[in-house]
Amino acid sequence: MTSRWARRATVFLAPATWLQRAATQRGMERAALIQAIKASVAALIAWVLAAEVFDFSQPFLAPWSAVFIVAATVYRSVRSAAQQLAASFIAVILASAATEFIPWDLAALFIAVLLGLLVGQWRYFGDSGTWIGITALLILTSASVEESALIDRLIETAIGAAIGIAVNATIAPPVHQLDAADAIRRVADDLADVLDHMGTAALSDDRQSFDSGMRARAAVVLVRDAERAVALDRESRRLNPRVRAGGIGSSDWDAKLSALRHAWSHVEELGKTLQATRQESGPFEKQTRRCLAEMFGHLAELVLKSSDDAASQTDVEQAADAARQSLHAVEHILEATDSVTISSVARLVTITAPARHVIRELSSRSA
Repeated sequence: MTSRWARRATVFLAPATWLQRAATQRGMERAALIQAIKASVAALIAWVLAAEVFDFSQPFLAPWSAVFIVAATVYRSVRSAAQQLAASFIAVILASAATEFIPWDLAALFIAVLLGLLVGQWRYFGDSGTWIGITALLILTSASVEESALIDRLIETAIGAAIGIAVNATIAPPVHQLDAADAIRRVADDLADVLDHMGTAALSDDRQSFDSGMRARAAVVLVRDAERAVALDRESRRLNPRVRAGGIGSSDWDAKLSALRHAWSHVEELGKTLQATRQESGPFEKQTRRCLAEMFGHLAELVLKSSDDAASQTDVEQAADAARQSLHAVEHILEATDSVTISSVARLVTITAPARHVIRELSSRSA
């Protein structure tokens, strides 16, 4: 009974918890709150301009447009404004033509909405395509289909679009740098964790101590999330006054993500090789185990350094040198064939090759 009431209390307190996070922490909640406030401000300004300054009789399209123009990026606001203006223009044309050539009101309404929804499927309109039919419906049902009223609707939409762009570009223009950094950090942390597990597996006698396939599948999801976050960060820098004024520094997220993505494929190969060879032939000799565990640990450190924006090129080079030295230690074991069995030599060869590729991919940032 107590736990059930506790769960219900958690549900009821969720909005307050969300607002607390938005007020005290930088993250998705704060970004959503700021965008909601900006959209409300844009709607208010657009309504005042349309109703009080320009004295339009039914200025609902101005705040309507302003709200939807305040998007996740300034570039997206400009693009959305162009789409909404085009969509509103077509909606007005459809409403005007329907009332002009179709004498029956219900038939005119049906045809205008139908054509609006069909035309809105064109990908150029994006998310605004749906509003062609809806805007035509609002115009026809608001008894404002005279030519002057239709022109007013277009002006109202333009006012809302202009206000939405202005508000989004001047009040905390959104930049998604932190989202990209967090997404790449998650990929790097997971990749480093996989390498640490490989080091533990190399030291262990358990032949089933590492599941490379499961970790590789989980990595795909993280990499895709990072790709979307990096693309959003790149888009948020276009037409953004904060970036132009030097308020936001540039970053090489694309290069970091590319290096991690390529390194993942080699780490996946490492995991499959380690898993297969241990299941078939059992653990390596003690000296080989220690060298492999040390190599995997240095590879994990290189992953974290190469993806850390705070790490200098010297830090990355030092981590890469340490990984190379540990790889050379494993290769030295290969050269001393009298200290290992022939089967171990073959297994080590299949491990050192992808490890060398991982070092090359991750150390390229410091070049």
